[in-house]
Amino acid sequence: RDGGHRAGLGAEDDETSFTRAAGISREEADRLFQEVFGEDTLDEMAAVLGRAESLRQRAQSEVLERWPDAETALQALAVNAAGALVVRTHVVLRCGRRETHEHEVSAEEAAELAEMGLGVARLAGFAARDVAAKVASEVTQGI
Repeated sequence: RDGGHRAGLGAEDDETSFTRAAGISREEADRLFQEVFGEDTLDEMAAVLGRAESLRQRAQSEVLERWPDAETALQALAVNAAGALVVRTHVVLRCGRRETHEHEVSAEEAAELAEMGLGVARLAGFAARDVAAKVASEVTQGI
């Protein structure tokens, strides 16, 4: 649900992190994506990232509602001793105390996770197709 959360802190966004790590500008990254990936791939990417951001925001809201004095929190999917899929939340409070809480994944959450997984699988397939087509095009132009 939430790969990590820092309550009250403005973390660097993924786009800035990617472009900085790649050593390119945002404009160059956009151009590269437009050159390599087809419209259906970019649409699926936007949909997957939108769903992920929605899940992250909801998880952040739930954590802040339950632990308003949270300094940091990390949520992960896990399987408990009974074999049930759970969301495990590790929280560090401003006073330094640590808490762990888990709840079983509801049917609605499981459906949402399955939908997210299918979107990621579609995205991976589209991206692989687009990259293979781009490589094939470059190879045939070089022959």
